[in-house]
Amino acid sequence: EGGVAPLLGVLDAYDPDDPSKNQGSQVLQAAQALESITESLKNITESFEPGSDEYEVTQDIRSTLAVYIMNQTDETTESLEASLLALENILSTESDLDALPYSIVPRLVELCTAKHSFTRQVALGCVGLILAGSHKGINRLAEAGIIGAIRPCITSEDGEERRRACWAASIIAVGTLDEDEALMAAGLAPSLVQVVSDPEEGSSARGHAACALARLASEQGEPDDKILETLLEAACLDGLLSALTLKNQSVVEESLNAITAFVHRRWSGKQRAIEMLKAAGGVAALRAFKLRPEPDLARERLGTHMILEYTLQESSLPPRV
Repeated sequence: EGGVAPLLGVLDAYDPDDPSKNQGSQVLQAAQALESITESLKNITESFEPGSDEYEVTQDIRSTLAVYIMNQTDETTESLEASLLALENILSTESDLDALPYSIVPRLVELCTAKHSFTRQVALGCVGLILAGSHKGINRLAEAGIIGAIRPCITSEDGEERRRACWAASIIAVGTLDEDEALMAAGLAPSLVQVVSDPEEGSSARGHAACALARLASEQGEPDDKILETLLEAACLDGLLSALTLKNQSVVEESLNAITAFVHRRWSGKQRAIEMLKAAGGVAALRAFKLRPEPDLARERLGTHMILEYTLQESSLPPRV
């Protein structure tokens, strides 16, 4: 810890109201050093046991970084970016929300709308890891306004920012019905459809966008007619059909489940969904998917056959495997 303590001391001494304590170069060097240290630590912290020296050092670094990020009001400074990267490194192996100061959550949400694209990217990375860590993280971030913050990120000109924002949306979509409704109310569905339907978009961003849409449509239990209607109006079926061309098996599986939710489950807009699916070229898209040769997609090919034959009333030969 002796080597880390002086670095933490530099960040701990930062006072936004006292310029005499804010040595910019020292703060930057300390933040960059912590970024490098946490980058190496994240490959081994899985073996850290609570109570060990290594574990305690990691906790100290996390707390100091969080306080500095909350106190640093200049969103363009390199030391803030380095500190966010260091925090992201730690969160990638330990995303326990209770180990972070309470106020860091709204601060990270603020930084998702920062002026610099790279700052937004790293803040989104931290947010995504907290979201993925627990339902408590989803709830806290939703309360702090993350849904509204990621909307412009999904339509950003920066591809990495879009990917991370779609990832965040896909995690939020597994939350409560209230959070799903908040996603819909924020108007995220059309933006997600745009991402997944763009053949020039990165496959990872398209996959995350597809999963977000699929999870909204495939809510467990009784289907939510209002959400399904809103998704239909946003051309969600077009996006889900586009997702069937992706290679990721889990994305394809979730997309097919969502298509099934629209056209097979009992809900008020089922017939209109069938008509819209056919009008969007859904029959041809499903037939094309059924011809995909990957062995891992055998179950999905059978599901496609079932949709064609029994739901859409279109002739379909069972897949060979």
